[in-house]
Amino acid sequence: MKSGNQEIYVLSNKDRDISSLNKVANRLGFDITPFSHANLPKNNNAVIFDVATVLEFKCKAIFEHNRPLIALVSHATPSEIQHAMELGAYAVITRPIHQLGLLSALQVSSILSKKTEEKEKQYNNLRRKHLSRCSVIKAVISFMDEFNVNDQKAYEMIRTISMSKNIEVETLCENLVKSTSCNDVYNKGA
Repeated sequence: MKSGNQEIYVLSNKDRDISSLNKVANRLGFDITPFSHANLPKNNNAVIFDVATVLEFKCKAIFEHNRPLIALVSHATPSEIQHAMELGAYAVITRPIHQLGLLSALQVSSILSKKTEEKEKQYNNLRRKHLSRCSVIKAVISFMDEFNVNDQKAYEMIRTISMSKNIEVETLCENLVKSTSCNDVYNKGA
């Protein structure tokens, strides 16, 4: 952040883009910081990139960190928009740059970036739970064998321990599979 304004990073090899963005962004209360693909900070500030510059220098790796990405294009032709979307842009602005266009693009890209981040977290959580299903099954089988109960009762016993210890079922089961005795876990809790 500079002087209380929010910082926007710009990747373009055209001085005219930087100058134009500076004028428009400053009126909106944003500071523009030009960058190269080598010095982009890993924060969540918005990035405006010239599609032609990115394609010319083949620097897609800079966009691996999820953040509001805005593509800068000349004519918004279908092929330019397609390249922008392939590079991960959430919004597109065209030359000449106008305040309303920039403000709209910043808003849209910010919202879509946050939604993408939430979906990635949900996906990773579901993936982790899916991968831990093997541990849950092994734990249920262990409880069934040790306590001579059916699978439903065994799972209920595990769930009861999980709730009493405020531990996710999957985490408890992973610990249980590593443990030597279900009886110890059931009687003492995880």
